[in-house]
Amino acid sequence: MDSKRTKEQSDLSRTFVLGAWSVDGDSNQLIKAGERFVIEPKMMDVLIYLCQHIGETVSAEQLLIACWSGTFYGDAPVQKCIAGLRKKLGCNAKNPSYIETIYRRGYKIIAEVEFPTTANQVSERQSLQKWTKGSPYLGLSTFHEHHSNVYFGRTKAIVDVISQLKASVNRANNFLLLLGKSGSGKSSLIRAGVLPFLNSHTGFSQLRVTQYHIVSPSQSIDESPIATLVHALVKLNLIHTSIELPTLISQIADDPFALKSALKDIPSEKNEEVKLEQSQQVKDYKLLVIDQFERFLLDEDLTKANKQNLVNCLTILAQCQQLLFIAILRNDFYAECLDVNGFYELKDQGKQYDLQAPTPVEITRMIRNPAIAAGLSFEYDEKTEERLDEILLAAAVKNPDALPLLEYTLDLLYQQRNRENVLLLSAYRKMGGIEGAIAQQAEKVFNELPKSVQACWDNILHALIQVDHKNKHNVTARKVPINFFKKPDEKKFIQHFLNARLFVTLIQTNTGEQRRYSTEDRGYSAQNIQFISIAHEALLQHWQRIKLWLNNNSVALHKREQLAEDCQFWLDNHKANDALLNSKQKVLDAQGLIKSKAITLNDNELAFIKRSKRYQERKKLVLSFAVIALMGFSILTWFQAKQVAKERDIALLQSQKTKAISTFLTDTLAASSPFVAQGKEVSLLDVLIDAGKKLNDPTQNTYPAHVEALLHKTLGLIYIDLGKIAPAEQHLSKGFDIYKENQLEKDEGYLGLLFNFSRLNNLKYGMDDLTIIKETIDVSKTIYGDDHKDTLGALDNLGSYYLNNKEFAQAEDIFTQVYQKRREFFGENFRHTLYSVENLGDLYYTQQDYKQAEQYYQLCYEQWLNKSGISNPYSLFCLKGLALTKLANGQYPQAENLLTQLIKAATLVYGSEHPEVLEANHYLAKLFMETTRVKFAEALFRQTLQARTVVLGGNHKDTLETKAQLTQLLNQHRTELN
Repeated sequence: MDSKRTKEQSDLSRTFVLGAWSVDGDSNQLIKAGERFVIEPKMMDVLIYLCQHIGETVSAEQLLIACWSGTFYGDAPVQKCIAGLRKKLGCNAKNPSYIETIYRRGYKIIAEVEFPTTANQVSERQSLQKWTKGSPYLGLSTFHEHHSNVYFGRTKAIVDVISQLKASVNRANNFLLLLGKSGSGKSSLIRAGVLPFLNSHTGFSQLRVTQYHIVSPSQSIDESPIATLVHALVKLNLIHTSIELPTLISQIADDPFALKSALKDIPSEKNEEVKLEQSQQVKDYKLLVIDQFERFLLDEDLTKANKQNLVNCLTILAQCQQLLFIAILRNDFYAECLDVNGFYELKDQGKQYDLQAPTPVEITRMIRNPAIAAGLSFEYDEKTEERLDEILLAAAVKNPDALPLLEYTLDLLYQQRNRENVLLLSAYRKMGGIEGAIAQQAEKVFNELPKSVQACWDNILHALIQVDHKNKHNVTARKVPINFFKKPDEKKFIQHFLNARLFVTLIQTNTGEQRRYSTEDRGYSAQNIQFISIAHEALLQHWQRIKLWLNNNSVALHKREQLAEDCQFWLDNHKANDALLNSKQKVLDAQGLIKSKAITLNDNELAFIKRSKRYQERKKLVLSFAVIALMGFSILTWFQAKQVAKERDIALLQSQKTKAISTFLTDTLAASSPFVAQGKEVSLLDVLIDAGKKLNDPTQNTYPAHVEALLHKTLGLIYIDLGKIAPAEQHLSKGFDIYKENQLEKDEGYLGLLFNFSRLNNLKYGMDDLTIIKETIDVSKTIYGDDHKDTLGALDNLGSYYLNNKEFAQAEDIFTQVYQKRREFFGENFRHTLYSVENLGDLYYTQQDYKQAEQYYQLCYEQWLNKSGISNPYSLFCLKGLALTKLANGQYPQAENLLTQLIKAATLVYGSEHPEVLEANHYLAKLFMETTRVKFAEALFRQTLQARTVVLGGNHKDTLETKAQLTQLLNQHRTELN
């Protein structure tokens, strides 16, 4: 190391030109045309800091932190320094030539500044406290409050966050959302940057934090986010001491507003705060910070309702006058958080700060200032004229998002320093630079392990990382209880990586959380729970072995995360059969995961796979029995026809009908046979299209007329259920034509065609045809009589016709009459009786009697849910009515929750482009519109309009309704902007 060269570099770095002045920072002199002024050291620090940020507006608070370390309260020292500098520089405040005052924002250098070489990237010369506690670089660990003396380079961000907190005090919510990329230093900014100033005895910028608590969900021992939140509030002394915590947690989980009554009395007037600010007095607060907010709000064990309840709790806390509330969130989870009901409003009524990548000047301070504080220096190579700190700076500036890699590299350099406390170029080159450091170290640590221990790699890595199946590039670390790993070789693997500081143990104690690089429990009670986690997600991004593992296991990982979501849906629906895996391929994929060495499944997932397999086998068995029964019925019919001569014609007709149907079904379903499909995925639509072609092909269609009509009716019905209007209409019309052309008797098959045409009319036009309805009633009465379930169903259709035409008295009379008969003949819980309950709900909803409508919809929904689960279409009809009633009543959170649940379940039942799903999307967009979430409303309206145009046609009333709502939304938004 050339000490002379180091001194020359230091002198040069604090010597520069400002307008007509030469500035010598080391001698505190301003020099111009023979004039030479010596200024105070603090004035020089302020001048250098302003010049290093030329073109930027630097606030008084930023200067206080940078040059006074925040030890002075108020901005008087800054004002005095600025006034003194202007006097020495000959600068008039009203007509400035060097330093301009930006009203209510700060100060800006407006003269030209010339730094020699890279001197503008030097560290500011503030007095640094000596650091004697080991490495001043924390590697992959987070900076904490006691590291504040070696936390540099984030002065502006510290000031910005404090300013945003101060601004949030005068908003509806004292809430600040801190956003930033993974590895941008969000947690360190709060812990080592913001807290030391706010938690000091003087506070900062009229704010003082008297007590704080930081929640890290991944390190929490509490059972749920609600429990974690309650325990945090207890530590902040905000919960009444007389309340039993388990009871309170349970109450809040059911009703988040129970939290309000549990909170201690707090001031409700904000006028007092305004007065305090105006008089420059310090206002005391408590501070709650939720770190890794994405893991808190998006906990995989939470249902949508749980998440909404959690947001309601956070909103209540954000309205506490004596509490400041910060949530730290990774950028890539922001959109997913917005999908949680209430989160957008919470954020919108508070403040938001986006942490940017550090500038070159800030990176310089991160590298050099900790070294100065710890008495370290950087090696200089005389032959190549390379300085290690400049090499580090150049590498970091190329990738300012890689702060963890920089810190990790600096920490490794510290560990390999020489006896003179010099960080060595040779060590840096050996580790492969910044990006190579962590990867090379991890690979070295791995290769040091015996082969038997290396074999644990798959199990350990899968346990410690998770991949978002919706975005396979979104890979995150997760914590795992230490007792999850039971094998001796697994424990050796983990301890080796802990010793290398690549893994970390997370320990929750009564006094807070701690990160350690050991699995030993010295000094900790048995109640403390340990977790293992990867020290930083930078390891996931830069270690080639992990990248290769992810690539080799990408398909299995994708399927595993999809399985986790499917399993959660099953658990949310009380383990209902209709929430099990609904395809043979999914079951086969899940069984493959069980056999995969790279995949670890929990007990719930294993049970889910087992139940799904059993359910699929049962369905296959039932289908086999049905085919056997159908064939048996065919044989029996043929045998009876041979035996009973006097009924020969009838039996022969029945035999032909049965054989024809049996042959048609056999030929149609053969397409899904593995012998025919030969590994190809065969969908239901493929089967239906193939069946339709065979039915319309005269060379293959040799069926009797009444059988052909029956088959067209059946295919039409299936297409209606799928929401496919055109093919449904084609098959039903063909069925009617066959009856008319062949003058067939109007039997049960003809009645079925009439009922299906009624459904088609409602799907296509939004209402039925009165002629069809009356004929249906007449045919049903002729075949079955007045009180048969089909006759009552036809009367129901007449009531719906009157309802659509707003003839409410006639509709109510028919609905009530049918309901009473169904209850009398079939009982309260019979499915046709529940049809009547839904119809009465529709009647009162249309008349805007929402209280009555809600009662009927609720009864209908609960009965169908108990009978058939959420995936039954009739359950979904009633759920839709319930959701729309809540929407009409202005109960937006409940309506949004129900509509979201409806869309998810209906998509699984029908598919994403079914008219029922599109209707639910339309009303969710309308809800967004009514709650002023314009962007979400516009996006969903456009998506729904496009889909409805394709599925229903551009002139369908539902398509026109969506188009009208979108137009209204855009016009309102333009008016508001103007």
